Amino acid sequence: ARLGNDGWPEKYPLPLFGANPGYTEHQRDPKITRVPGQDKYFMIIGAQTLDKRGCVLVYSSEDLQHGWTFAGELKVPGFEAFGDMWECPSIEHIGGHDVLLLCPQHLTLPGRGGSQNHNGYILGTMDWETLTFTPDGAFHVLDFGFDSYAAACANNLQDADKAILIAWMGLPDV
Repeated sequence: ARLGNDGWPEKYPLPLFGANPGYTEHQRDPKITRVPGQDKYFMIIGAQTLDKRGCVLVYSSEDLQHGWTFAGELKVPGFEAFGDMWECPSIEHIGGHDVLLLCPQHLTLPGRGGSQNHNGYILGTMDWETLTFTPDGAFHVLDFGFDSYAAACANNLQDADKAILIAWMGLPDV
């Protein structure tokens, strides 16, 4: 959907693209960004490979509405077997650092008790030409409780020094 000239949302008649083969039906949480110096937009989507590995898929487009092209799977060296699904991915540039936000599922981390789904980030360097996010170190959780999930930046200015982080709060009744 997009905002029409009359101020009301307009829905596209068909999806911009279908599910990507080679991955399960778990492809969700799109985030669109425009990188300074690039003449195109990038969309990243949380996904799961057929062998049940979490990953991020990258698409590109020159005009947001037509011609979204699958660019490839984001390479994150050292995190190839890090949970079986990555939800809510986002790549931000904050204070001179590239940050990969993600929510890996079904992953046991030290010090996290029985929690299998996490809300966190990896610091590193993003290369949009090679679709490689090179980590500077480990995955860091954003919250050590059980109620914070699906973090997202409300501001996606790639050259911003600050960003506002918003996350779901509240554990469903179990």
